[in-house]
Amino acid sequence: MSQDETTQPLHAVETIAQAEQLLNRHYDTTIRLGPGDDLGGSQRSRVYRCSVLEGPELLASGVIIKQVSEPDGSPRQANQLFLNEWASLQFVQALSPEQPLAPRFYVGDLNLSMFIMEDLGPGEQLNHVLLGHDGTRAEAALLDYAGIHGRLHALSMGKQAEYTAIRAALGPQEESRYFRFDWLHAQMEKIITALNVRPEPGIERELQTLQTALTNPGPFLAFMQGDACPDNVIQTSRGVRMIDFEGGMYVHALIEGAYGRVPFPTCRCLYRIPEHIAQEMEVRYRSELSQGCPEATDDTLFYQGLIEATSSWALGFHTMVPLEIILPQDRFIMALTDRQRYLLFFENAARLCAKHGYMQAIGGTLEKLAQKMRLLWPDTEEPPCYPAFQSPPPTLP
Repeated sequence: MSQDETTQPLHAVETIAQAEQLLNRHYDTTIRLGPGDDLGGSQRSRVYRCSVLEGPELLASGVIIKQVSEPDGSPRQANQLFLNEWASLQFVQALSPEQPLAPRFYVGDLNLSMFIMEDLGPGEQLNHVLLGHDGTRAEAALLDYAGIHGRLHALSMGKQAEYTAIRAALGPQEESRYFRFDWLHAQMEKIITALNVRPEPGIERELQTLQTALTNPGPFLAFMQGDACPDNVIQTSRGVRMIDFEGGMYVHALIEGAYGRVPFPTCRCLYRIPEHIAQEMEVRYRSELSQGCPEATDDTLFYQGLIEATSSWALGFHTMVPLEIILPQDRFIMALTDRQRYLLFFENAARLCAKHGYMQAIGGTLEKLAQKMRLLWPDTEEPPCYPAFQSPPPTLP
């Protein structure tokens, strides 16, 4: 390892040295890594970018090292999210080795709680494009976003056993409680109680139908990235790539396919997407999805799935930000306020239900809830579009 060890914390030096040795053993050749840049990681893991000073051509010019760690930097046993990402990268790489969807996975070691993947090199995250001032470029980037997720879902159709085998080899996998959707009734009840709104007749039956549809997706069962936020999609010199697969798993494809329509329900950097662009994203996603899921060409089946997904995300927002937190006062972290997010999610889902005549009790109830929110929050501004689509561009301070 070519670096001045005094310039980095001891745990960083040790991690990079372990990674170099792991690569040497795996490829049975001499590989030397340059100094590591600390990418920050999280409380769960540390992440370093290293240049490859010497090694086989199959390696990129740089690698990313990820190792599970304690907050103080000391190693610890691999957790579920780490193992999910490890298995996901291996699986996604096998889906399309010639036209990669994500960084290439090189090697991992359970004893070290470490894996090493390709460094994608210079690139720009989608959120940076959306926060810029080039609407044409932002629109193209959103279509690429929709396309790569449709492609991922299409390529993964019918291959759940392959992913399960990869993941099982790394250790037991815990079932996601959220994606059981057994919380739908309770969340709807809490919301209508908090806002004192009478639900539409038939709501209970439709909520049960919704849960059944989401947990039994039939031909729409696909592998999802798991955190499909704009900051986890990167435009590189070799095309668009997805990163962060800690939540990778098999679910109803439209749960992720609806991200452009909801939009981006789990993301902090959230603004409104212009309607015509949301429609274009839908067309692009659907075109890619249909390559592996012919049922996606059926308008009834596709839009039923889209409505199921958007409705679940609207109600699911209450599990992330309970209404009682923002009823007394709005909350702003970044981009839209929480009240703006509620209005955007509920009204978008309600419009889809009304337009396609499906889940009308749920849609009608969401519309009544949104109307009540507007009465309670008269000063809440309309959710603006991403800065790239604002006209004229916002004035810099």
